[in-house]
Amino acid sequence: MDYDNLSPKLSAALAAGTAPDVFGNGPAAVADLVTNDRIEDLTPYVDKLSQSDRDDLGAALPGGQVGGKQYLVPLQMQGQLLAYDKADFKAAGLDPDNPPTTWEGIRDAAAKLTKRDSSGKITRSGILLATDPIGRQQSFATLLASAGGTQLNDDGTTAFNSPQGTAALDYYTSLYRGWDGNKPVATGIGVTYSANPPRSSRSSSTLRQSPTSTSTASSRSRRPTRSSTSASSSRRSSPTASRARHSVAPVPAS
Repeated sequence: MDYDNLSPKLSAALAAGTAPDVFGNGPAAVADLVTNDRIEDLTPYVDKLSQSDRDDLGAALPGGQVGGKQYLVPLQMQGQLLAYDKADFKAAGLDPDNPPTTWEGIRDAAAKLTKRDSSGKITRSGILLATDPIGRQQSFATLLASAGGTQLNDDGTTAFNSPQGTAALDYYTSLYRGWDGNKPVATGIGVTYSANPPRSSRSSSTLRQSPTSTSTASSRSRRPTRSSTSASSSRRSSPTASRARHSVAPVPAS
C-alpha cells in the first residue's frame, strides 16, 4: 500500500472492524491509536523477551510506548547517511578517499559539486537532503541530533527550540537559500526522491541523503472492537547510484 494512503485506509478499516491482524505504521501514530482504543498493549509480550533482546531493541522501543506501555514493536532501526559519487568528487577537485566530516565541510563540498546553467539556475544540486513532508522532519531531526540537541525533554515538553535547533534549521535552510554571500547548493524543496530524475540526468544530485528503512509491528487484539497495529515502515530512498559508493554522516564542526 502507498504510504500516503495508509492512514485514511487504515482508519476506515479500523472503523469497519476489518483492519489487518498486523500492519505497519509510524511511531507518530501510536498515541492517537491508543487514545481511540485501536491497538493492543504488547507489554506482556515484550516482557517475555530475553534481556539481551530488550537491550538490543532498547533505543527503538520508546517510540512505540504510551503511558509506560508498549503498543508498537520495532522491526528495524533507522539511520541517516550521505552517499556520494567518487567520480563527481574527483571531477570537482575533491578527494573521494577523504570526504568531509563536518557540516561546513559538507556544504563547501556541495558548493563545488553544484552545477548551473548560463542563467545561474541549478541544473545539478550539490547535495540532496529529504524535504518532502515526512523527509524534512527526518532531515531536521538528524541535524538536530548531530548538533547535540533533542526534540523532547524527559518530561515530554518540546526541546528543539534551542540553540542546537536553531543551528540545525539555519544549516538546513542555507542549502536552499545560500549563506554568508554563497549561492544555494540545492533545489527542489518538497520533491520526493521518487520524483527525481535518474542519476544520469543533469539535474540529479551528487551528495544524497540515504535513510535506511524502518518499520514496526504489533499483533491484533482478539477483541472484535480492536485491531492491532504495527509501527510504521518509513519510505525507502535510494542513494545516488555509483560504482564506488561511500557514506559520510554529517557532524558539527569542531
